[in-house]
This record gives sequence, structure tokens and C-alpha cells, in this order.
Amino acid sequence: GDRFAFKNSLVMLTKFGQSVGTIEEEGYLFGSELYLKAILLVLLVLEDGAFANLTSSLDSFLGQLDIEGVKVNRNANNEGPSDNCSYSSGKESCFPGFEINDLTVSFPAFSGLLTFYRDSAIGANEVQETFLANLFVAVTQEANQTIHVLRTKCILSHLYLKHGNISKALEECEGIKDIYDHDTHSL
Repeated sequence: GDRFAFKNSLVMLTKFGQSVGTIEEEGYLFGSELYLKAILLVLLVLEDGAFANLTSSLDSFLGQLDIEGVKVNRNANNEGPSDNCSYSSGKESCFPGFEINDLTVSFPAFSGLLTFYRDSAIGANEVQETFLANLFVAVTQEANQTIHVLRTKCILSHLYLKHGNISKALEECEGIKDIYDHDTHSL
């Protein structure tokens, strides 16, 4: 029900972002906003374990944030998360019945936004680009989609090289070599 409608809405949002971004003059600005909103929506409804895994994968970017201790409080209408809900509480969900575990729905938004960052005059800086690419790597790893992990690590390696961080680019390439199996990952 709700999850199906949510996934369809995300697909529609990313397709709209793609079409407006490629057809309209300076549509990349609006398209990139749509992609970013789709990514944020996916992050909002992740299962608690997936959220914790993603944030732990991004420790170097998130710094000293205590993601594990985040408390979610019931709102004034008694709707929303259950009492005493936290990401470290061990409960299955703070929003029972509405979480997604199929992260592949977010892949087009990540790809589209990274493409706009690369090809448009958006003005994304090195930190924005590499954070988004690292988040995309973490999402593909969480989704257990090896072919997409390889693809996103290639994107990340390219970004590190683009910004002059050769050692990080080579590190990502070594990671790709460790994962890649010709017989499994080639046509």
C-alpha cells in the first residue's frame, strides 16, 4: 500500500527530474533539487539498521555526530514514532509499517544528481560531490548490489582523481579490484 505508492512517487520524481533537467534551459537546477529531495526522502524512511549502517559508513564526513543516540519523539497529535524510540533502542522501527528496504529505488536519483554535478554549472564543490558519491557507495553496499557498488566506486575514484586526490583514487581502484570478478561481473 503505502510503500508501493512511496516507491512509485520516488520513481516519478526522479523521472521528472531527469526530463526537466535535460529539456528545460537551466533545468539542471530544478532537476538537481528534485533528485536531492528524492534522496532525502529515501533516507528518511530507511529501516533503522540500514540507517545506522549508512551513517557508520560515512563517519569521516559526519564527524563527531552521535547518530546512534538520536531520539525521535512522538509529535503532539500522537502520530509518528512510538515512545522512547531511538536508533540504538534495538526496536525494529520507530515508524512501524512504513520503512523501505529496497534502496535500488534511489539509484537513479543519485546517478542523476552526480551527473548534474559533473556536467552542469551547478557549482557543487569537492566536498559535496565526494560526500554524495560516498553516500551512493554506502547505499549500494547496504542494498547488496555488487555491480552497483563497483559502478559507484568507479564514480568515486573518478571524483577523487578529478579533485587531485590521487591516493584516495588509487585506494578506491584497489577496492574495485578486490570486489571485481570477471566471470561474474562481465556479460
